[in-house]
Amino acid sequence: VQTCALPISSVGGGHAGGDEVMAVGLAQTLRGQAEPRAGMPEGVRSLAVALAIDKAMDTGRVVDLRSTWRQLAASGVYRQ
Repeated sequence: VQTCALPISSVGGGHAGGDEVMAVGLAQTLRGQAEPRAGMPEGVRSLAVALAIDKAMDTGRVVDLRSTWRQLAASGVYRQ
C-alpha cells in the first residue's frame, strides 16, 4: 500500500471550493470511510456532457447529445 499526502486548500481553489469537497469525498471513499457520492450513471452522464462541451468549444457549435443518450441507454450503461 502506497500513501501520499495531497494538499487541499480552498484558497484560490477551483470551482468555488467545489474541488476541495470532491477531493475530500474521494479520499474518504478510497479509505473506505464513505460511500461514493456518485455512481456509474452520474459519471457516464458527466463525462458525455464534458466531452460535448469540449467539442462545442472547439467547433463553436452546439452538440446534440440525443444520439449519445440513445446509444448509452441501448448499451445498458445509462438510463434516460
